[in-house]
Amino acid sequence: MRTTAHYLGHDVNAQDTDPDSDIIIREVNHLSKTLMFNSSLTTEEKEEIVSKIGHMAYMGSPEAGRTAGTCLLEMITLLKSRRTPHSLKEKLVMGISEICYLNRDNQNKASSALPCLIDIMGNIGDVYMSRLACYCITCIVCNNYAMMHYLQEIPTLKENLAKCVSVDKPWAGWSDNYALLIVDVLSLSNDIAHYTTQAT
Repeated sequence: MRTTAHYLGHDVNAQDTDPDSDIIIREVNHLSKTLMFNSSLTTEEKEEIVSKIGHMAYMGSPEAGRTAGTCLLEMITLLKSRRTPHSLKEKLVMGISEICYLNRDNQNKASSALPCLIDIMGNIGDVYMSRLACYCITCIVCNNYAMMHYLQEIPTLKENLAKCVSVDKPWAGWSDNYALLIVDVLSLSNDIAHYTTQAT
């Protein structure tokens, strides 16, 4: 298995550039508590909060990322719920990606999201959401060999990854083909070829 940090299309130098990171940390803490404990939030309010938390976790200091990690389990619970609207699930997948990017503690916390993300990745009827879930998976396992190993052990990975790989549509707007990236990093070429052959 190879390292994945150099594959992800973020500008690492853009992180932690805010001179007043304490303000970001306090805001992330406030938003995280609001998401976790305010049961009267509308779907639109949740979408806005999740987006803000994700962006600030990625752009802020490591402490901002750790603070954002406190609401990861709530976000994963929402992602798994069948009652969660599609629009919110899209924000949740992106938010989890940003919170986990190069943050080992948050990656480990997000391990329980992987089976759900794999299922979303396999739903190629919604290509954008499938690829967003694929990208999120790479953020959770990036430079984290324990998470890579855990990912490989999930029984549904290879079949759903093969479905994502099979979509004959360019990854326009993405910095990489993250389905092929996972295949490459986990050395799954033969396994994916097997599922592709079965499908045909």
